[in-house]
Amino acid sequence: MALSNAYDDILAVRHNGIYPDLTARAGRSHLFRQLPSVGRGHCNFEDAQIGAGLAALVQWVEGRPRP
Repeated sequence: MALSNAYDDILAVRHNGIYPDLTARAGRSHLFRQLPSVGRGHCNFEDAQIGAGLAALVQWVEGRPRP
């Protein structure tokens, strides 16, 4: 699972396709999820955004639907 910020001044938005491509080539697309971009800047997440991402990951691992 990947969580990213919009308008990241370090990682260009074109890099968002790298992980989905790598997991697809490995035949593991079902194990990757790119969450919608939140916040602005590089790693500028609010605590609630990090918590929501972690909660989504835990629920997915526990067998609930893929976020």
